[in-house]
Amino acid sequence: MSATLESLKTHGYPLLFATVLLEQLGLPFPAAPVLMAAGALVGLGYLDLVPALLITVCAAVLGDLAWYGLGRSRGISVLRTLCRLAIEPDHCVNSTAGTFQRWGEKVLVVAKFLPGLSTLAPPMAGLTGVPVYRFIALDTVGSSLWVAVYGGLGWLLREQLEELIAWVEGAGATLVQIGVVVIGIHLGYRFARRWFFLRRWRAARLTPQQLKEMIDGGQDPYIVDLRQELQRQADPYIIPGAHVVSLDSLERLPRNLPIVVYCS
Repeated sequence: MSATLESLKTHGYPLLFATVLLEQLGLPFPAAPVLMAAGALVGLGYLDLVPALLITVCAAVLGDLAWYGLGRSRGISVLRTLCRLAIEPDHCVNSTAGTFQRWGEKVLVVAKFLPGLSTLAPPMAGLTGVPVYRFIALDTVGSSLWVAVYGGLGWLLREQLEELIAWVEGAGATLVQIGVVVIGIHLGYRFARRWFFLRRWRAARLTPQQLKEMIDGGQDPYIVDLRQELQRQADPYIIPGAHVVSLDSLERLPRNLPIVVYCS
């Protein structure tokens, strides 16, 4: 029996609860394979369906409620803090706000299946004022769907899952090496792209003091606020004289003035 299945057989529901809760709190605990293993053990009769389902859904909702509360009390700063861990933090904030603006609170139903959005959607719901009862209801539906998909997959593959996990563990060194190389290449590419971008535009970046000096010196820059609407609602402060512009309208900016853009 593989280590994952043996651990779940031995520690059962507490291990399932802790793994899901810690992953939803943002820690690097792989909940998906544990859910698959739990589904297999339900199918093999080692765990009961109803307690396993209730425990995992409750753990997921509790973890998300913590982020929801931080988003409600701390506002956009929580999202910025989370996005600082990303390689492209400005894009992280804008893309999350854009996704939530397009789909609204309904995105909570599918957030756990979208990379990055699982942790970012709950604080976004909090800072945009989604009522707590609505959040719990939608997050419960999304968490139940997430548990059902991965647990159901483990249940369907319960006879083959033990052999599959044993094979993966047996080939672990090779698979880890391949995974590290692939992830390293991807991260290296993104770091290089960001480094070249920042190097190209470093001369054009302004500090707040430099912008004030431009305004005081009569240069009359055209200041553009590119933030998403949800970002402006959560953080309503705006640079005096700034123009709110969407990304689709950038081509209509004046050509005869120095342009200063900010987006987070």
